[in-house]
Amino acid sequence: MSTHYVTGVAGIPTETVTFALPRKWTSSGTKPAIILLPGTGEGTQFPFNPTVAQPLIKALTDAGFPVGCATPINQWGNDYCRLWISSIRTHMQTVLGARTGKIGLIGLSQGGFNVLSWAGANSTLTGAVTGYLAPPDLEIAAGTQGYGNAVNDAYGGTYSEITMGAQYNPQTMAENGAYAGIPIELVYASNDDVVPLSMQTAFKNAVGSNVVQVNGGATGHSWNVTTANAQILPRLVSQMSSF
Repeated sequence: MSTHYVTGVAGIPTETVTFALPRKWTSSGTKPAIILLPGTGEGTQFPFNPTVAQPLIKALTDAGFPVGCATPINQWGNDYCRLWISSIRTHMQTVLGARTGKIGLIGLSQGGFNVLSWAGANSTLTGAVTGYLAPPDLEIAAGTQGYGNAVNDAYGGTYSEITMGAQYNPQTMAENGAYAGIPIELVYASNDDVVPLSMQTAFKNAVGSNVVQVNGGATGHSWNVTTANAQILPRLVSQMSSF
């Protein structure tokens, strides 16, 4: 695995993105790009976290996938967050030689929300999504989960479900059929005190059978959910191999 920082990605020229490529990577266009977004509070060193990010990235690069990791923190699926993902997708396909077309998306907590929001707005470009401890309902996160100020800041001072929900809130987009046919796995902790299971279940019920919920164990709202259960990493590779 070769891991390196890149700045100057077209569209987000001042941002730092970390790319991890499989050993003996060739720009053959045979493997899709996988984009990983961490949770709130992480920074550009997240891809080198030995207990969370590295096992995820290594599992994917060992399977031949190129991985791009970005840190659009506290953006809650807004237009700039979507620009990050779209710009990294283009870079990985045109510069690194990833397969054109659909990409795989992985997110932790708010990062999971961010990739779900992008996927709902870009369903034809989304091959599969895995969200760890992801909160799929922006209205609930803003109103009752204590993220109201952060959500409002991400949307220019005020988030309005009435005027913005259909474009940015995964739960609302799900109710409008935005995720039809996209394989989505939502990994939850049985004792998560930040993202209740009921929020993910409501999203699954709105989308349908292409959403699978996976019990990651009693880890609380901790990134350790990604490795606490032996089935998690093999499931991730399988999910990203499904398109």
